Amino acid sequence: MPWKRLNKKKARAKPFFDQAMADYNASNFLGAIRGFSEYLKILPDALDARLNRGFAHNKLGQSELALADFEYVLKIKPDDPYALEEAAKTRARLPRKVETLTSIFQVTDMKVTDAGYRELQSLIERYGIAGLTTDRKFEPNLSLTIDAYEMLMANGLKTLRQMASASDISDARFAELFGLTCPKPKAAAGSLNSGEVVNGLKCTFGPSTLKAISPEKPIGRGYFAMLLSQALDHGTEKLKLNSKLEDPKTGPITKATAASAKELVERGLELIGKKDYMGASRLFTQAIEYDPNYIEAYRFRGISAFLIYDRIRRCKGKCFTRRN
Repeated sequence: MPWKRLNKKKARAKPFFDQAMADYNASNFLGAIRGFSEYLKILPDALDARLNRGFAHNKLGQSELALADFEYVLKIKPDDPYALEEAAKTRARLPRKVETLTSIFQVTDMKVTDAGYRELQSLIERYGIAGLTTDRKFEPNLSLTIDAYEMLMANGLKTLRQMASASDISDARFAELFGLTCPKPKAAAGSLNSGEVVNGLKCTFGPSTLKAISPEKPIGRGYFAMLLSQALDHGTEKLKLNSKLEDPKTGPITKATAASAKELVERGLELIGKKDYMGASRLFTQAIEYDPNYIEAYRFRGISAFLIYDRIRRCKGKCFTRRN
């Protein structure tokens, strides 16, 4: 009878499983992998052994092997909660292929109605930032890893360097404008928290108005893209001001007039009316830089910051979920 043969296989395989679990609990992960592998030679579709072998692979940093086990489980049991969770975490740890797109329309998992769409569009089309996507997927809900942070920050600085060179801004002046030796944020369990990332952006690009809404919580790729776009916009404005200072054709630059700051505030209010609170905040910040005594710009910037917070609070973590 088939069930008798299956029972004999289970009886023959059980010692391997028991030893593998004992090795795992003793932190002998290599031994655990060997035991689960022997067990799977006898019972190749045993999901518990596949799942546990995946855990052991992850303990040894063997992410690709771990992911293969988790994906095997999901083929047979697509709703397995442990396999789903571990597969997502493991994918986030894998090195991402550097990919350079030229248009937001090449991104397959973001829609115009998704939060962060405009900022991602700016990073791709205006700044030409490489490494934002893999196989044309942005995956905004994935946690930001230290490797992704360092790559995207470096690519952002590279873009600003190219702008500076085109404006005849010297390397020495560029080093004065931007933080080129900022400390790396500390990663916990492979991901970065919002507070550390915001401090890194402030140190590198100088937008003192950036704030982390939940400093202790891990930051996702989507939220980081929004912050990076804002930081690069700030960096671009600094380059514009300094290119005028160093361009002999335009002569010495004078302080922007109150009318310039007023115009920025008026444009910011228009963006608030269009619910583009991030864009409005950037304009109010520019107005303050032009005229630090412009009280209305501070007030409206505070209002836009509250509106940004309120939007994120209402999202309850679902802002970056793709809607079909």
